[in-house]
Amino acid sequence: MWPVRAATKPATRYALNQPLFQRLECPYCGNQNQAALAYFTDDEGLYRLYVCEQCHTYIKAVDLRRTESQVLLPLERVMTLDMDREGQEKGYKPGQG
Repeated sequence: MWPVRAATKPATRYALNQPLFQRLECPYCGNQNQAALAYFTDDEGLYRLYVCEQCHTYIKAVDLRRTESQVLLPLERVMTLDMDREGQEKGYKPGQG
């Protein structure tokens, strides 16, 4: 369900708990080693869970290119609780910021 993909090229995404960020580094520890940055996606590719292997944190994001309606962040947070659970089961924790 959650294929891992290396985050090898920069991509701007709207994170569910932060403003726009460039996926060139971890927004929490500053890690820029692309081999240690990856993401998981849902089946539709709408939601992503960006992870850092250095500090073991994650940030949820929604790919606005795949949305057909207005994004309501409080609702999106609830709709992606399964991503939180799966990320935490894999040993990641939500980033604080």
